[in-house]
Amino acid sequence: MLARKLEVGRGRELPAEPDGLVLREGEPARESAPLRRRWRPGAGSLVALVLLAAALVPAFLWLQHQAAFVTSRNAMVRAHLSEPGARIAGLVKAVHVDAGDTVQKGDTLVELEDRHLRAEVERARSEHAAL
Repeated sequence: MLARKLEVGRGRELPAEPDGLVLREGEPARESAPLRRRWRPGAGSLVALVLLAAALVPAFLWLQHQAAFVTSRNAMVRAHLSEPGARIAGLVKAVHVDAGDTVQKGDTLVELEDRHLRAEVERARSEHAAL
């Protein structure tokens, strides 16, 4: 701060100071308040933008890393498996499910060829009718 030389005249006012104050004889000279620095309008925005970028860049890089790599851990899953079977052997006529489908008890999985069984039933009926 520049030092100002104050002259006090006898019975007269001195020229006004830059801050508009007038010195009078017999009054102690006051030092004006220090000039405050004014922020430029964009300075606060610039600081906020830099802080935001400083937070977002590491977050973005971490998310890119997470998306690029798959983390796996050993896990055991209990499954209820049962071995499907048929009471009789035969040729498959139609399949009603695909591999990996979820089925319930009683669902029809496949149909077996039954022509020979129908023929046996027909023969048994004719024998019974002949009696």
